[in-house]
Amino acid sequence: MTHAAPKFQVDPSAFRSALGKFATGVALVSTRTDAGPMGIMVNSFASVSLDPPLVLWSIDKNSKRRPSFEVAQETAIHILAADQHADCIGFTKDAQAFGGLTLADNANGPPLVEGCLARFECSAFVTQDAGDHIILIARVDQLTTRDADPLVFFEGAFGSLPTAHNSDDQT
Repeated sequence: MTHAAPKFQVDPSAFRSALGKFATGVALVSTRTDAGPMGIMVNSFASVSLDPPLVLWSIDKNSKRRPSFEVAQETAIHILAADQHADCIGFTKDAQAFGGLTLADNANGPPLVEGCLARFECSAFVTQDAGDHIILIARVDQLTTRDADPLVFFEGAFGSLPTAHNSDDQT
């Protein structure tokens, strides 16, 4: 595939700011490494295919966690609920911030965080080089869900989005 030269130069700071206008959910991706469990918070999660069931997320090539996730054969992707923010924020700085979380028993696989909106237990499918990131596509092998308000990320800040099924005014 050939990439055409850009028509205009895009200022990286303005591009980052514009991307921040897109509200996203927040996911915690976990895996097991020789050094123990590892996690990373991402907002680059997306669906790819229903058949087979595929999802993707991306990681910065400069991330110290990239080598571990790039070779991981199994991962778990946790879509976080608003009430999980305080317990999960530590992953923005520490790859092993599992201390405050309730984990499901999964001795040989990636850590499985309980209480998420959705949890996708995945097998590696394919990786793709993409600029300053690596895109990791995974096949979903198992999933769990629950109803709660989602944790969202907008303009560089975390927040929540009240949902209809959790409203006090339900009729």
